[in-house]
Amino acid sequence: AARRMQNSGAPGLTLFGDAAWREELADLPEDRLDLRGTLDYYNELPGLYRASELVLNVTSLLLPAGLNQRHFDVWTAGAAQICDPSPGLDIFPQELVQPLLFRTPADIPARAEALLSDPARLRGLTRDWRALLLAEHTYVHRIQAMLNALESIR
Repeated sequence: AARRMQNSGAPGLTLFGDAAWREELADLPEDRLDLRGTLDYYNELPGLYRASELVLNVTSLLLPAGLNQRHFDVWTAGAAQICDPSPGLDIFPQELVQPLLFRTPADIPARAEALLSDPARLRGLTRDWRALLLAEHTYVHRIQAMLNALESIR
């Protein structure tokens, strides 16, 4: 979750996970990282998403062409995210995808700041993403697509 650091006004990082992240992010100044413990996916994570200014979503190197659940959960919880480009994002309208993308880790602060500095745009993206996902990408939609595919091979 991105947030503005209170002293500098610069974006900082609140990260939920185990202590190994401190080693992974050793180059990040300690006053720019707020490392917290792990979360319960069902009971705590949706509220954390809603309370975040912006969620950072990075595609897994194990599934580089796919989407992860965060691509869906963040928006449906009423929050916003930035993410790296993934071919899986092609299933969504590009006018919703493009404002969220960063190409390299060095691009993350500028992308985050561009969205955080325009709250009306960020609220609009959050609203439009949530509406799209609820209209076209729920589990009911997935099940219906599977049933349609099975019906077509009969």
